[in-house]
Amino acid sequence: MMTLQAGENVGPYRILNQLGQGGMATVFKAYHAQLDRHVAIKIMHQALQEDESFHVRFKREAQIVARLAHPNIIPIYDFNEHKGQPYLVMKFVEGITLKKMLSRKPLTLNAIMHIFTAVGSALAYAHEQGVLHRDIKPSNIMIDKDRTPYLTDFGLARMAQAGESTLSQDMLLGTPHYISPEQATGKKDLDARTDIYSLGVVLYELTVGRVPFSADTPYAVIHDHIYTPLPLPTVVNPDVSPQIEQVLLKALAKSPKDRYETATELVAAFKTAIDASGIKELSPNRASVAAVSLAKMRDEQANAIGVGQQPAIPAPIPAGTPISSTASQQRASRRNRWLVGGLVALVFVCFATVAVTANALENFNERALQTTQDAIDAGIVPAPIDRLDVPEWTLDEARQKLEENPEDAVTHLALARALWQDNQASAGLEIYAKGLPFADNPASYALTAGMLADESGQDTATTIIAIQTLERFQNDAEVYPFIRSEVGAFLYERAIEAEGNSFRDIIQSLSNDDVNFEEIKNPVTDALLARALITQGRFALADARLRRNLADDVNVAESHLVLGELFQARNNTARALREWEMVSDDDNAPQWVLDRAAELIAINSGV
Repeated sequence: MMTLQAGENVGPYRILNQLGQGGMATVFKAYHAQLDRHVAIKIMHQALQEDESFHVRFKREAQIVARLAHPNIIPIYDFNEHKGQPYLVMKFVEGITLKKMLSRKPLTLNAIMHIFTAVGSALAYAHEQGVLHRDIKPSNIMIDKDRTPYLTDFGLARMAQAGESTLSQDMLLGTPHYISPEQATGKKDLDARTDIYSLGVVLYELTVGRVPFSADTPYAVIHDHIYTPLPLPTVVNPDVSPQIEQVLLKALAKSPKDRYETATELVAAFKTAIDASGIKELSPNRASVAAVSLAKMRDEQANAIGVGQQPAIPAPIPAGTPISSTASQQRASRRNRWLVGGLVALVFVCFATVAVTANALENFNERALQTTQDAIDAGIVPAPIDRLDVPEWTLDEARQKLEENPEDAVTHLALARALWQDNQASAGLEIYAKGLPFADNPASYALTAGMLADESGQDTATTIIAIQTLERFQNDAEVYPFIRSEVGAFLYERAIEAEGNSFRDIIQSLSNDDVNFEEIKNPVTDALLARALITQGRFALADARLRRNLADDVNVAESHLVLGELFQARNNTARALREWEMVSDDDNAPQWVLDRAAELIAINSGV
């Protein structure tokens, strides 16, 4: 990732300040003196250039998007390279994203109609030009100070006509919470209906109050979009009219042929549904109502696991929930899913080029880390270490193999697993650490090690690896956001279990040579350790760790989430709600943190 300072020049543009950062680019506000115009400059991340065809593809896509001319599409003014890194220059819009707007307060029905109509018009126009967006979501919808909505981030859009794109059609783009089933399964013949689905998810969120599918890992969300029936809007939120429900059911049909053909049709159907239902306004409490309903659905589905049913929507564990043996088994399954899901997320989200096929999803336990081989062979993404490629040898065999291959990372993992299976936790950690320098993909190596330790029943070793992984990669801008999300969700779950024996070892481990309690430098780890202390009733220690974070101006969302839980434990609900609302305003917060904060707000607001 390129870091630019205020006053630095990028071509004829003078950098003023950074506006934001995403998975593929960093955006800056800049000024063109000769034109006396402020612009937004999107500089693509360095990792994308590992694909040799990226520069050609970037130029082609920039030319395509620059031809789009619609009052609700942010126009592209220019594109070029700065110190070898491609960038786009686009109109600077002074306003906020729809995501930020939703975090502040629910929209009125008139506001929804205004925004949805404008975005639908922009999308219909783009489709007429043969351009798909592929990443419709609230953070890509801007509303300026004059209340004009804009659809942005067409920079990754591609020509819809088959055979005209230089991009591999097997590559997967999109955000898991808004992704269409066919996009998630790597379909080649995508058309406008993939964007219709994503726009339908946005409409579901606007009218029902929450996105239909939410879980701890991108894999789980993707799975639900492909296989899980849509949570019925009228069940999630009884205030939703049957007419609106029918529109959402059609827009979010699993099969493209069952959806609306165009964005224009979807917008018209929504307007007709509003008129037919006779409603004048939507409930201002719909987000809280939906959060509680979906949480109850997840609880019911989790309980159904004990009688052989599969859960449709994985749930976070509410604080203070008693831990039964069945619940512990469910959590063990989710922990393993996190460790596997983290590897998938690392490649799928960070590099945005992995095709998750339906076959891979159906056989996930057998091929947990399967990626698109074409993408790996082309060098577009690094091949992760597949757990099936880690041989399961006896302890003696593994030691002999390591003597023969002392610089092979996979052999180190094989010996570490053998040691963990022999209940030699510290020895396994030592071998894991020795193999790390030999790993081609250190992040995948670390996540795989955590999975193997977890499978071997080594709770302390798994936790230590998780903490070390957060520490080790916190300065790696390309992979850390996803490690933060996946590892953070795992540690949070462990922290909630802290009053049971399953988490007892973590605090003890903090004073040994593997992880020193006082030397933790990662603010996310600090916050999650504080959560464990809260569960154990050690409020003063938890308070000290959180205050240290905030005093250092490290305002990570996890700190505010946990501080809110500390206030809750001390019966200060008003202060707790304020902390959780701060989480909702954080655009950089991991999705699981946003979901947990929303759930706690709903539960504690008396809804």
